[in-house]
Amino acid sequence: MSENWVDDINAMHKKFGVHDWFKAELKKDPNKLKEFLEFRMKMVQEEVDETNEAIQHKDPEEIVDGLIDICVFAIGTLDAFGVDAYKAWDEIYNANMMKNVGDVSDSLLELHKKRKDLKKKDEQPALPGTTNNNVFVGSTADLQRMLRNDPIDVTPKN
Repeated sequence: MSENWVDDINAMHKKFGVHDWFKAELKKDPNKLKEFLEFRMKMVQEEVDETNEAIQHKDPEEIVDGLIDICVFAIGTLDAFGVDAYKAWDEIYNANMMKNVGDVSDSLLELHKKRKDLKKKDEQPALPGTTNNNVFVGSTADLQRMLRNDPIDVTPKN
């Protein structure tokens, strides 16, 4: 059983040539750094999305798989960029341990408020007569007829 994820990821990167590829690509084009980081973050997001899907399906094995994959990509990104993950962990851990519950709660509330304010800016004001959150019950063909303002047959079929 592995006891050191950081070393495991480093060994995986060595095996698959990630470090060598990364250095070679950066020598060719320094802008690759940003592209590579964006790629890695897309992969993390994909794993987050898959984990959320597993949560919706109440699939504990896939939830664990997704969470581990998130860790693999996060630790792997630190490793690929040459970050000392142990040092970074200690700094973040110590900073988090210095916080108290009230500070964290206040920060979360502030983040929630900012997010809500940003969503409000993006929302368009509803036009008069606008109805939101309706559910259509019927076939796709019925929905298409309704959208074209064609009459819909609502007589019961025996």
